[in-house]
Amino acid sequence: MCPYCGAKSKSVHTIYLKAFSDLPVQSRQLTIVLQRRVFFCKNTECEKSKFAERFSFVDDYGRRTKRLNERIIELAANMSALKAEGIVSNGLTEISDDTILRMLKKTGYK
Repeated sequence: MCPYCGAKSKSVHTIYLKAFSDLPVQSRQLTIVLQRRVFFCKNTECEKSKFAERFSFVDDYGRRTKRLNERIIELAANMSALKAEGIVSNGLTEISDDTILRMLKKTGYK
């Protein structure tokens, strides 16, 4: 279903791989790779001619699942970004202190 106009479509334009990180499994970092389809929108009045299918557990253009982002924010909320980077990069996923700061700012932590 087109996220812009709501029209249903079954016409696949392309398929590509979407990779993102998730919470570790048995202390090992996990990367999920899924096929993501791009569809043609059949509605001639729609502002977009193509759209990609969306996954509910990852933000558009996201590199990490929502639950991994929540865990990172939970860990980083009460410490410095450099300390949080060390803890997160040691077991959850590779991430920079600048990214942690952007995530905290986006969620409203000070």
